[in-house]
Amino acid sequence: MKKLYNVLALVCVVLILAMAGLAAYLVASGRLDAESRKILGRWLRGGSLVEAAPVAKEDLADSTGRQAAGKQLAADRSREELTELLVDRRLAEVGYQQEQLAVLRKILDQQRHDLQASKDAWRRQVQAARDQTQDEAFVHQLKLFESLRAKQVRDILMDMDDEQATRFLAAMKRQTAADVMGQFKTEPQRQRLGSWLQNLREAG
Repeated sequence: MKKLYNVLALVCVVLILAMAGLAAYLVASGRLDAESRKILGRWLRGGSLVEAAPVAKEDLADSTGRQAAGKQLAADRSREELTELLVDRRLAEVGYQQEQLAVLRKILDQQRHDLQASKDAWRRQVQAARDQTQDEAFVHQLKLFESLRAKQVRDILMDMDDEQATRFLAAMKRQTAADVMGQFKTEPQRQRLGSWLQNLREAG
């Protein structure tokens, strides 16, 4: 293998010397023009046989413009991506806030419901206490009527409104009620008594 490399190297050297000799002969004989000598000289110096075409100023400017446009496009794209990320983040924050708001609204509705239930229970308790007190007062006054004369009971009933008077008249014992109704002798008294009896008939 080493001998092969040596042989190839020797062949390359011989070819180079032959080409150099040929070039010197052509130059000395004047068979090469200036352009050919220029190309040959460039080749001997290790350059390319084909000279690179000069870059026109317009092409250079166009290339620079394209590079600048590419950079601007990349910058715009980066800004768009950043904007999209910011928008997505904001949407996520808004969604989270809406979820929290829904939870808070549900808690508030439950608290409002509990508060209303507490108020209703308190009202029922107060009303029950009032009813009990009124019932006790009613029973006490009804017993008092039984100890009074019928004329006195008539005068008390006349001072009441029709609803109260009707309620007391309906709760009296039959004989007590008969004695009291016998004391309604004037026309205004009979009209009031008639309205109470009408209320009793309508109530069944």
